[in-house]
Amino acid sequence: MSSVQSEYDIADERLHVNFGKKWGAKMYEHIDDLVTAQSVERKAKQMHLQKMGYSAEEVNRVLDHFPEFCGFATMDLQYDKY
Repeated sequence: MSSVQSEYDIADERLHVNFGKKWGAKMYEHIDDLVTAQSVERKAKQMHLQKMGYSAEEVNRVLDHFPEFCGFATMDLQYDKY
């Protein structure tokens, strides 16, 4: 069982290395096109606030101070008291 586990791990690592050698360079060609988790989070917050009826000006004013996305929004929170 132990030797099978080791052989499996080695085969798995070889797959990762081969994948990286083949696709790593290709992905770096498009590094500026990649979407970050932060940009997706920001867009989700923006869409949520807009769906709740806030104007673009209001959204932009609080977007960077909006608490972690949790399904609610309010403009009355005192962000400096957290």
